Amino acid sequence: MDESDVSSSDGLDLVVNEINDVSHKDSITFEILHVVKEGQSQHGLKHGDYHRYRQYCSRRLRRIRRSLNYVQSSGKTRPTYQQKVVTNQLVNEATKSKKDPIRYLMIPLFCAERSWSHAMQLKQEANTEPRKKFHLIRKYKKAVKYAQSLQTICNSSPTKCDARTRLESTAYASYLTGLFHFETEQWLKANEYLKKSQTIYEKLFHAIADEEVAVHYRQRCDEIKPTLRYCAFNIGDQNIETQDLTKMQTEANEVDDQLLANKLDQLILQTREKQSATLSEIQWLGKTIAVKQEKIRSFLLLMQDLTPTSMTRVSQFEKLIFECRDCVQLLRETNQEKTLLYNYLSYLRLDLTVGRNLQLIKTLKSSSDMIRPFETIIGSLSEIKSLPLDQYYSSSDSVDEFNQQIESKVTAFKAFRCYHIGNVNKNSWKESVALLHRSAQYCETALKDKNTPKEMVSELTQLKAKAESEKFTIYANNLMKEDVSQTKVNTNNIPPLISRLDTYYEDTELVAGSSTLAPFPPQFQAIPCKPLFFDLALNHIAFPSLEAEKANPKNSGITGFVKGWLGGWRK
Repeated sequence: MDESDVSSSDGLDLVVNEINDVSHKDSITFEILHVVKEGQSQHGLKHGDYHRYRQYCSRRLRRIRRSLNYVQSSGKTRPTYQQKVVTNQLVNEATKSKKDPIRYLMIPLFCAERSWSHAMQLKQEANTEPRKKFHLIRKYKKAVKYAQSLQTICNSSPTKCDARTRLESTAYASYLTGLFHFETEQWLKANEYLKKSQTIYEKLFHAIADEEVAVHYRQRCDEIKPTLRYCAFNIGDQNIETQDLTKMQTEANEVDDQLLANKLDQLILQTREKQSATLSEIQWLGKTIAVKQEKIRSFLLLMQDLTPTSMTRVSQFEKLIFECRDCVQLLRETNQEKTLLYNYLSYLRLDLTVGRNLQLIKTLKSSSDMIRPFETIIGSLSEIKSLPLDQYYSSSDSVDEFNQQIESKVTAFKAFRCYHIGNVNKNSWKESVALLHRSAQYCETALKDKNTPKEMVSELTQLKAKAESEKFTIYANNLMKEDVSQTKVNTNNIPPLISRLDTYYEDTELVAGSSTLAPFPPQFQAIPCKPLFFDLALNHIAFPSLEAEKANPKNSGITGFVKGWLGGWRK
């Protein structure tokens, strides 16, 4: 199948239809994009680490060549480099030598991926070192060479590759070729090859039944879209305006192409400068405001091109807020703080702050996290209401209507704030019920007001119903808790089981094992003291005198002496 056949829609449809047919028993299927995406997601590209992915490709190539005994060196003592190119004949004869032909196809694929990852690494470094741009172009050219080699192997006849493999190889080679021409700013060629790649991937997405594999084709199509739109703008398509460029920038940020996003930033800025020459005045509340500063013209032109559907990220609001602050500071430096243009820019800054917090609330789930953004919204709307507009407008009808619209928004957002504070403050249930009741009142007031925005009517209706239901739920739950606490107090009055063995009581806690069997600690009882006997008579006894015995000793003379001496032996 030639490359020209694939580019035509009829030939492409025929080849796609072959995918669902029964293929030849010797044909092979090589899911190129699936292999590439799996390797990229597991080896660094989730975090933009192209150096790690390049190292993985080198290691994978070394393992494949060793397993096939197809290394590019000869000799043992002093090995020398000897290039070995994968050919169609080698792939066809792989089965005869009992080797996997798909592993031969992986060699040019990972060679192309290694060169592409090196080029992407150099692209990141080229922001600070411009000379590396020449190196990355050479690496892109090398990646294209390997990708075209893979395409030639898969599409040359005779081939064992099935229709799906041939299509994927063509789409992969066209994609890398288109990126190469995009880097060299050859917009026509880049547009041609990228469209060809996108067409093939879209056809494969609809033809493949496996969702896990088909999702990779959809991702690749989404990656190609912003690049194609940028090429179309540089070719000279006059239908692309600033709003389309902003959409392209959002798509580039979603696919994490930082270089394309930076290019789009510069292009948007240049387009605004060209269009701002025609913007000399604006209308606000029925009055014309002259705009002389070029920077303010560019900012106001951007605000005119924006739509609510295009502002879907918090970072977009923050960028606009910073630009608006710069415009306000520009007027301060020129002592124009009392002009109507200054008040208009202040209104835009506060309105963008409201939009930024509303977008932030959509990403939050906890009521405690939503309280602060709603307070900021109410504060910003109060600042808008306090702007001194009466001194600029002779007829105050438009100003009064404007202030009434702001007041109705404040009432609506107060309802949301009270509701979330009431959800957080459920421990003190009386305060929570009061806050939810106040939220329902604010909702009712806002719904009766004709100045309430139509897009908030349904949200306020749902909020009122939720506040009423949660208010009664909290009230009922706490009444049940009080009843339970009262029943616990009554059960505490039941005497212990040991003292009511002959009396029946309805004790529900007896089965649960938490009933009182006996009082603990036990109560003290009075018992008689043990008697003590003291010998008090000894002090009143008179013993006989021994003076008579001392005067007449019985043992006297030699007999007594000898007797006493002999008696000492017995002692």
